[in-house]
Amino acid sequence: MLRALGAGELRVDIGRLRIVSAEPSPLPQAGPQSVEEETLTVFVWRSIVPGFVATLLVSIGAFGVGWLPLSTSLVENPIVDALRSTTLGAVVGKGAVIVGVILLLQSWLLLGHDVMRRRVTSLPHLWLALGVWSLPLVVAPPLFSRDVYSYFAQGKLMVAGINPYTNGSSSVPGWFNDGVDPLWAEAKTPYGQFWLLLSKGVAEFIGPHPYSAALMLRLFAVIGVALLAFAVPKLAFLCGVEAPKALWLGVLNPLVLMHFISGAHNDALMAGLVVLGLLLAASHQAWLAVIVVTLAGSVKPVGLVALPFVGLLWAGANADWKQIIKRWLMVGVIAGAILLVLEVVTGTGVGWISALSTPGAVRTWLSPPTALAMLLGGIGHLFGLDVTDPLVT
Repeated sequence: MLRALGAGELRVDIGRLRIVSAEPSPLPQAGPQSVEEETLTVFVWRSIVPGFVATLLVSIGAFGVGWLPLSTSLVENPIVDALRSTTLGAVVGKGAVIVGVILLLQSWLLLGHDVMRRRVTSLPHLWLALGVWSLPLVVAPPLFSRDVYSYFAQGKLMVAGINPYTNGSSSVPGWFNDGVDPLWAEAKTPYGQFWLLLSKGVAEFIGPHPYSAALMLRLFAVIGVALLAFAVPKLAFLCGVEAPKALWLGVLNPLVLMHFISGAHNDALMAGLVVLGLLLAASHQAWLAVIVVTLAGSVKPVGLVALPFVGLLWAGANADWKQIIKRWLMVGVIAGAILLVLEVVTGTGVGWISALSTPGAVRTWLSPPTALAMLLGGIGHLFGLDVTDPLVT
């Protein structure tokens, strides 16, 4: 349905997707330039500074309780050593992380209150907050996960000419000192070829310095968050959602900062590419969208789930089944060609398909379905029933 709204603006409602042909009208200015500068100053002190203090505390605490490899001179630093080896240091480190996370949550909620009440409507201001809040976490040790050291070890496997889809991180000398979690030492990589190329590049460039490699690999997570910060507001706008609200909820929230940036997870790059791909598809750049989403799936294969939706957007809201299937076939051909090229370049073949089962090969209480299966299996064991394996499966 087409509706002319005046001021040269045209809205096209297609199902639930609302495409707006004109940029949203600028918000009325509240006064002279001095008022705008004062508004920015208030925003800095009310939102940016508390969030920065929060992530700074988290970063300080991370040097005490975050993951550090044994083969790094950083553990010999007197302050770091005190934070990690003394009772007082442990209290300070853990306390800084806890207080920092609480303060970050409070800062985010207060900012959300201002965004929802439209006291904050400037995307540049919100981007500034995201950048400043993230800055201390970029140089701090990883928190809550040491997966980034597994990325490094898998990059070393690639450098050594060993296929990560058939060999675990323990196949390279010094893997434990590099910080790899023994839980995943024998596990085959569950990641795509594009990510293996990035990990290989980092391992070749950094050499035998796992902490430096972790910081460099974190930059890919930062790039992913930057892609989210760019694409989420634009995609939200196309769907009729206010861009500042989407940016606050989808990108600025503490979970993104803690998991993506502090944890240095490659999920960040995958998610950023997926959202960028969906934005491109919604903006009628379907070929480029397929390429971008395929690269996301070649970071973590779960990203490939977005490809059928790119096909739907490519076909259009009024497409019949023949048109939809035609677009899906085109998406499949393009994605398949890209994956084939990556398989040839990496020399890993199609091993990533069998490696999709890797996350399920390790039993951890951090996985809710696995934890439930182990709990029920333990109860069954009390009655003489050995049912843990089939329940986990």
